[in-house]
Amino acid sequence: MAISKGEIQSLRAKMLADKDFLYQLHNSNAMQAKNLLNFAKDSSLKLLIKIIHHVAKGEIEIREDIFNEIVKRNKLKILVSKFEPKGKVKSLTSSSRQEILTNLYKLCPVYKYILHPLFWRKISA
Repeated sequence: MAISKGEIQSLRAKMLADKDFLYQLHNSNAMQAKNLLNFAKDSSLKLLIKIIHHVAKGEIEIREDIFNEIVKRNKLKILVSKFEPKGKVKSLTSSSRQEILTNLYKLCPVYKYILHPLFWRKISA
């Protein structure tokens, strides 16, 4: 099932409100990402989970080279098993902060790839 227009608008509004956090996470290395997650608001962490979910489902498209970087770093299994199924995402977003962080820490080395579609702009010739 594709993402609904209402959900797109809601997600977009939340991403705009948290654009600084998302941008910093996009530009971070694994250690910096973990630190950013530690100090993030709960709402920011839940938004990140939703974004990861839509990337895992293919509703937010990523380029093949970006996908290959995620695979190369052995994070595809985590992405698909923990963040693709809607039931697991709902369960995770209602979990304790520590459980949310534990799952998000596993993807610290690849946030620059996962969030790439949000910040990459194609420049026309």
